Amino acid sequence: MKSLVEIAKLLDKLNPILGNISQPILIVHGENDRAVSTKGIEQITSSISSRYQSIAIIGKGGSCNHVR
Repeated sequence: MKSLVEIAKLLDKLNPILGNISQPILIVHGENDRAVSTKGIEQITSSISSRYQSIAIIGKGGSCNHVR
């Protein structure tokens, strides 16, 4: 539960500046991450102004199962 509170605090700080990110960005996310959902990642990327965004979903074995 403590990690969820910390993530919420971090997102509150990041949201106002996410629109300033205009450089290409790669977000790496764990497939089994219980603290941050895939929807949370989509919310972050929708706030970023960069036209070049990639999301890598990493599975249990450490390999990229999905990159978009």
